[in-house]
Amino acid sequence: NDGFNVRRMIKIYTINGCGYCNKLKVLLEKEGLPFEEVNASEEENKEEYDEVRAACESDMVPIIRIENELLVPEASFNTIEEAARITKKLYLKYQTPSGE
Repeated sequence: NDGFNVRRMIKIYTINGCGYCNKLKVLLEKEGLPFEEVNASEEENKEEYDEVRAACESDMVPIIRIENELLVPEASFNTIEEAARITKKLYLKYQTPSGE
C-alpha cells in the first residue's frame, strides 16, 4: 500500500557502501523523522540523482533534500550529526503552518 503513504518531505541521496549515509539514516530514524532514501547506485535512480548533483554541484553523499532545499556535505554541514540537526530543524519548519 505504498501508494497511500503521504509524500515524504525528506529525501536522502545515498550510494552503496556509504558509512556516512548509513549513519545519517540511523540518526533520522532515532529522531522519528520520515525520509525516503534514493540510492544513486540503483539504475532507476540515476537520472534523479544526476539532476540533484548538478543542482548542488557536488559529487559527495549523502545529499539531503527537504522541499526545495538541498543540504550538501562540506557546504551545508561538516558532520553527520550536524546534518541530522539541520534536517530536523528544516523538517519542523515546513511542518509549521505559515501565516498563523
